Amino acid sequence: MTEIAEALPVSAASSVARPRSDPRTVLRDYVTLTKPRIMSLLVLTSVCAMVAAAHGAVDAERLDRCRAAAISAMPTAAAHRKALAALVSQKRLPGTAIRSDLRELVNLSLHCRAALDALGPTVDRRAADAIGNKVLVELREATLTYLAIARQRGDGSTEKSRAAVVSHLEKTAAHAKSLEALANESTGEAADTLGASMSKDVVGALHLTSLKWTTETDRAV
Repeated sequence: MTEIAEALPVSAASSVARPRSDPRTVLRDYVTLTKPRIMSLLVLTSVCAMVAAAHGAVDAERLDRCRAAAISAMPTAAAHRKALAALVSQKRLPGTAIRSDLRELVNLSLHCRAALDALGPTVDRRAADAIGNKVLVELREATLTYLAIARQRGDGSTEKSRAAVVSHLEKTAAHAKSLEALANESTGEAADTLGASMSKDVVGALHLTSLKWTTETDRAV
């Protein structure tokens, strides 16, 4: 096939390598790529905002300033686009077990935030936020550590990642117990309020996760 292409004239070789497309297909692809509906909506909203900011007075000078501001912002937008493309193109974490563990860590953080919101009306908010911040910081460190080790290994195993974050989970559970104690101090011993119950649930979930991951790690070793 290579010899045949080299023997053909340039025009003929081009026609073999690149068959001519239907003009209607080309036009349809062009319209699809340019997204006229979205672009027209962007232009309309930008014009409306500009007119509102100028109180209805739009002149050439104002248009030039807007154009210059848009041009100056384009390099930053292009850099952000490249960073986003690089993030999207990163290799996905292998294995459903790793994604399940990360989902569990995120759910623990969400559960803690919900407990803090529920405790708000019944405890000292500043004290609760201080303890809750310690819990969330430890959970964030655990999540980032787990993710870093999982990406470094790249084989889909969870033993090393779990073993590395057990200490963070234990510290988090200790802080969460302080949050539970704060709820009981403010509303009475073993208070039966939503915030106290959710704080107790957070402590239990952290303890179970830490115990499960420690046991499975020891069993794998």
